[in-house]
Amino acid sequence: MATKSSSMVSLKRKVREHGFLEILNSHEAKIRVICQKCSKSFICSKSNHITDHISGANHIKAVNLKKGNQSTLFMSTSRDRYVDSFNYNFTDAWVGAGLPLGALRNTKLKTFLEQGFKRPLPSDVTLGNTYATEAFEMKMAKLREIAEQSIEEFIENIRQMSIMVSDFQPQGQSNLNQKIHSMVVGLQEIDRCRSMFNNVQVPLQVFEYIDNGKNPQLYTKHLMEEALEKNKRTKGKIEAYQNFRNQLITEMKSAFPDVITLYQQEKSFGNAQATG
Repeated sequence: MATKSSSMVSLKRKVREHGFLEILNSHEAKIRVICQKCSKSFICSKSNHITDHISGANHIKAVNLKKGNQSTLFMSTSRDRYVDSFNYNFTDAWVGAGLPLGALRNTKLKTFLEQGFKRPLPSDVTLGNTYATEAFEMKMAKLREIAEQSIEEFIENIRQMSIMVSDFQPQGQSNLNQKIHSMVVGLQEIDRCRSMFNNVQVPLQVFEYIDNGKNPQLYTKHLMEEALEKNKRTKGKIEAYQNFRNQLITEMKSAFPDVITLYQQEKSFGNAQATG
């Protein structure tokens, strides 16, 4: 046990020395790391695995191609992997210009770009599945943040207006006019965010929770509790029918053994035909 512990300490020291990122513990005696210089991810259990990787031809080739290019890794929006910033920015610019990623299947074009960037480019499939998706998710996250902020500011503005109107003073007319103008601008901001929620369907019960002054997130909680309760009842019914079936076959075997034997043979034949 002491040997394993010292080996793991030595491995983690080597990981830090060479600037590798430790993603997760794959096993108590192994860790998954990612090389920031060549973006290679692999599982290692010994410190010499790091040394072997650094001295490998693929690593050296990738490092040479990347010389003169600044590229870092950042955590994806789903937080399940690290994303290369250069590949992300390249994909975002390429797709943003309206160019199809499939064009990178052209060997001449891809080689030209790699020589210009002095680094290898992933396949169009990888760029699409990983980096284009990541760019879309980050843009959507930013838009959602803007929409949420606009709604919060609009609600706060309405709250302040209600206070001013409930105790209205003539000298406060100019301030009230400003709040009304802010309300109109706020509605325009919210309306501009509307397109990103075209495919979002909100259950009517959520609005009932809001109208009753309840947290709308309670709807999800209560829905899950209801689903779990229904699942328990359904599972109980299934088990009851299974027990009844087993008990019925047992009783039928003792009363009509020939009939049950024929039934089981027919059932086996039917199952064989279905799977065949």
